[in-house]
Amino acid sequence: MLKGYILLAIAIALEIVSTSMLKASCGFTKLMPRIVCTLTRISPIIDHHVFLT
Repeated sequence: MLKGYILLAIAIALEIVSTSMLKASCGFTKLMPRIVCTLTRISPIIDHHVFLT
């Protein structure tokens, strides 16, 4: 049960970072915010498959 809450907290934190980087990337014209945004959008999907299977 606790594992689920931890994963939820991580997903929420990654979503906040991703949303912040989306704005900072200025329409994906800046490289580093674009990379961080992309990685933080993909990581919850990977975490879901690794931890729940």
